[in-house]
Amino acid sequence: MGGVAPTAAQQPYSPALHDFLVRQTAVDHPEDVARILQAWLTGNDGTAPPADARSRVLADAVALLARAGQDRQALALAQAQGVDGLPAYTLDALFVSARHLGAVEDERRVVRALVRRAPDEALTRLRKAQYAFDDNAPAVARAVAASVWADETAPREVRSAAAELMGAVQEQEGNFRDASQAYGHALELMPQSRSAKRADVFMMARQGAARAALDEARPPLFSDVEILSLRQQAIGQDIAWGIKQRDIVGGARRYDALDQALAASNTLLAELGKSTDAATRAVRDRARIDRLVALNARGEVQACVDEYESLAGQGVNVPYYGLSPAADAYARLRRSDRAVPLYERAIELAGERL
Repeated sequence: MGGVAPTAAQQPYSPALHDFLVRQTAVDHPEDVARILQAWLTGNDGTAPPADARSRVLADAVALLARAGQDRQALALAQAQGVDGLPAYTLDALFVSARHLGAVEDERRVVRALVRRAPDEALTRLRKAQYAFDDNAPAVARAVAASVWADETAPREVRSAAAELMGAVQEQEGNFRDASQAYGHALELMPQSRSAKRADVFMMARQGAARAALDEARPPLFSDVEILSLRQQAIGQDIAWGIKQRDIVGGARRYDALDQALAASNTLLAELGKSTDAATRAVRDRARIDRLVALNARGEVQACVDEYESLAGQGVNVPYYGLSPAADAYARLRRSDRAVPLYERAIELAGERL
């Protein structure tokens, strides 16, 4: 069992051994200790815990599985035994596991149990707000989260998580300025909050400041593919800026910004290569669409058409902002038979964004 001696699971249960495993060994080996506790629960010999200790063994096993990131196993063990008898510390860990898995119905059951245990606790109210958000009730989530954030008696980490949830609601509704402000409140309360920092950086990128967001994104808080995605967004924004500069700046240097962005796009695509990883492939597809836009803006219409046909041939769903320049390129090549359907499709997909 990993770093834990396998003989521990073979020893008879005792409160002292239980305490040692949970308070000492589980700090570095939570999953191993959870397995030992599970072995005790399923034992039918002299190693099993007495009836009055089983509930604590179960509670710790579930909590440790959740802490170790074994979310499905934690939920399965809790469901097999029933959540109603679990203490609050285990229920909270179980709620986090359910959120990780997107198991909204399990979230509901855990929240109901938490409410029965401690209805007025700030953490319970936070979990109610998070469940409401996951259950597509953003107005409820925002109101409950706001009350938790405003509660100065609540723990700082709970208030920070509430502010972060307020930001997520605002972001979902397209209120990016309010979302950014809420993420800022979360970081004021807990500057070391990993989730709030991540949300704030991604929010910066969505607001058109992907280059600044990229400066803030560092491993291990951000994965390699997330950093690549931020680079792609920054280059896409640079391409949009380059097109504006082309239309403003006269003379021979009117394409300088666009050419620089296009060169950065080519470099990124070369780095992305032909990876079959789904997340990396998605970044590559978005980067190729950005390049398509830049090629048309630069007047390289045949290259733009070639890129579009390559994307379409590979089954990539090109968004409206890629279809329109592809249609422009076809039109400039006197291919109205291809341009007109693409213009129509771009208008259909864009809707009110045009």
